[in-house]
Amino acid sequence: MSNPKNSRFFISVLVASLFVVVISDLYPYQHTQPDSLELKIESATGDEKIILLHLLIRKNLGIDLAKANEYAEESLKYSLESSTDSLLAYSYYWLGVINYYGDQWTLSSKYYLKALENKWTQSNYGLKYKCMNNLGINNELLGNYEKSADYYYKTLNAMIELKDSSMIANAYNNLGLLLTRMEDFEQAEEKFRSALKIYQKYDYKDRIALCHQNLSIVYLYMGDFTNARTHFDDAVSYSEYLHDPQGLTVIYQDYAFGLSANARYNEALVYYNKAMELNDSTDFPITYYLICSGKGNVLFNLGRKQEAEELLLIADKGFKELSANVMLANNEVFLTNFYARYGNWNKFKERFESYMDLSKEMLKQEKIKSVSEMQVAYETEKKNQQIEFQKLEIDSQRAQIWLTSGIAVAIFAALLVVILTSRELKKKNKNLFESNMELSKRWAQMQRFYSSIEEMPNDERDNISLMSRLNKFIVEKEIYKKLDLNINFLAKELNTNSKYISKAINDEAGMNFNTYINTFRIEEAKKTLRSKETISWSLEAIAENCGFNNQTSFIHAFKKNTGLTPSAFRKAA
Repeated sequence: MSNPKNSRFFISVLVASLFVVVISDLYPYQHTQPDSLELKIESATGDEKIILLHLLIRKNLGIDLAKANEYAEESLKYSLESSTDSLLAYSYYWLGVINYYGDQWTLSSKYYLKALENKWTQSNYGLKYKCMNNLGINNELLGNYEKSADYYYKTLNAMIELKDSSMIANAYNNLGLLLTRMEDFEQAEEKFRSALKIYQKYDYKDRIALCHQNLSIVYLYMGDFTNARTHFDDAVSYSEYLHDPQGLTVIYQDYAFGLSANARYNEALVYYNKAMELNDSTDFPITYYLICSGKGNVLFNLGRKQEAEELLLIADKGFKELSANVMLANNEVFLTNFYARYGNWNKFKERFESYMDLSKEMLKQEKIKSVSEMQVAYETEKKNQQIEFQKLEIDSQRAQIWLTSGIAVAIFAALLVVILTSRELKKKNKNLFESNMELSKRWAQMQRFYSSIEEMPNDERDNISLMSRLNKFIVEKEIYKKLDLNINFLAKELNTNSKYISKAINDEAGMNFNTYINTFRIEEAKKTLRSKETISWSLEAIAENCGFNNQTSFIHAFKKNTGLTPSAFRKAA
């Protein structure tokens, strides 16, 4: 029913909205908001300085992630020198939060694990299970569903034992999101309803709104538009009651995305417009650019070319400024599809190469983060050694022996961490490339052509040139509408050999000739089925107009390509 390429992005938006709830009501100093924290911190020393740095992290978290990261690294530096375990625990915790928002979920998880190792965290269930909950979220986003479920259930069981109703409901809610990602929608519905029941009992209106929002999303995936609309209306009502324009914006945005995933583009456009009217792009730029990206994709599917391109380019620029690489990659895919649809092959190539460069940059950043993490591990180990030495009341000669031994152990440990992390990083990079190959054979095959064109043999260079001419000829002449179209006819028109055409299509598009031609016919059929002017056309007439020899082959090809029958697609439109 839904587009699998969009599912990951859709659920990541939901997890982001949930995460706002996860970090709320946690840090003991969060309600203190001095007007001039930056000035006060200059004269602060010791633990007071660390507390002010943590406040500055919260202040910058949704506005300037790079600045928040600077404060977090500074707070960790001072926390390692402090004897206050709770402040060190929170310094690791905030680094986990920041790397989560920076799409560095693996590194984020490692900081949460550092926080969990802290003695103070182990005795403070509030921070302990918040970290475990957030580890569940990170593993969910990384696709480690079993590990994610393990963290969620550990949190749930602990909260049931502690009788913490709020955290029990949060755990149910997170499990619902995980089950939604796993497409177990009935179980997801059950978990969301369990969470909703608890939130309603204690009248947590903001979280009641969140549960209604998530139930609406599940019903959209299930194709139950009546229930989806009911829960959407409830979520809107609660957000309006709370005078929460940002929460309402996210509700409109998520609902619009769900409608778009079900090809209900006209309805989706209405709610993207409402989200855009409510959103303050200055205070919440990431939300604004997500709306631009989603709305641009909807307009693209509605055939409103100029408006779609403008919004997609705005989102592209915004995500680059915010260094939101995962969302930027998703938007680059939208732009690549856009230029392919309209036959602008130069821009198509440009966007495709941009997408691949972004993938390489994300790998590079992951390596940099790993090096940074190794440095943190070394500094922590050294600090632990220093603390241990201070407690030892021995003569200076024995202390010197311990110090020398400790440094040697720390250096050996650091080298061991470097070796093990290097191996792990190589394995992770390999898995990432393999996953990218599986996402789309076409992207991977075309990347090999474009990135190594200078080293290609002449016959392969001819394939690229031939493919460009072939695409242009088919789009401009609408040759796919020809009922008796065959590869020999195209070869004759392009003054080449049918074997060369077949090889070009196989190598660059990753499909055979019939499937390749049918992609153009299906796109034409989609436009025809959405058009009000052809509402009275029969499926047989549409099939013939698009180049199919009969209605049966048309229905089979259409369902294979879209997952819907032509009748269901027309009804959804």
